Amino acid sequence: MIRTCSNSSGRFVLDGEHLGALDTAVWVDVLRPTPDEETALERAFGIGVPILAEMSEIELSRRLYSQDGAHFLTENMLSRTDDDLVKVSPITFILTGEKVITVRYEEPRAIHAFVARRLKSGAFSADQILIGILEGIIERIGDLLERAGHDLDLLSVKSLFYPSARQRPQRGGGQGSTRHAQRAAMRFPGGAGRSGSQG
Repeated sequence: MIRTCSNSSGRFVLDGEHLGALDTAVWVDVLRPTPDEETALERAFGIGVPILAEMSEIELSRRLYSQDGAHFLTENMLSRTDDDLVKVSPITFILTGEKVITVRYEEPRAIHAFVARRLKSGAFSADQILIGILEGIIERIGDLLERAGHDLDLLSVKSLFYPSARQRPQRGGGQGSTRHAQRAAMRFPGGAGRSGSQG
């Protein structure tokens, strides 16, 4: 799938999922490209579009490079972070002329959040789009780390107050003991009293 965004009348707009807007697009977002789409991109921009195997196998020291007048940056991103099947997959950013191309094979929330925040909010250059997406990915990782820290704090408090099943309250179920642990955790500076991310 190829989705394009452009600046129109001073605003950042989504053109849609077609190849007709490649010439005017400032951002070309490529998700799981087909061989025909890869060929169309190579013809339109004169660059080779990396496939998943190439993106996954690239060495850390070669993730930023220039080729055929374009600049390539490959990084890892997290997706499916709302369930137990969190996935790490590569994303490649290509800066060519006044455009930025993203090539990816997963759908991280950071990409959707970036589009939702930026649509119709003003014009953006390719550099600004690249920086904005990277910032969104970093913010998402920060949210997940904060949530994980909150969960670990809560588990620590539970193990401290209820080290064995025999010491757990027999009435009120797990919900009551969880509330007890949460209240107890709030006594500790920087503990589970922090509010975790819902994302």
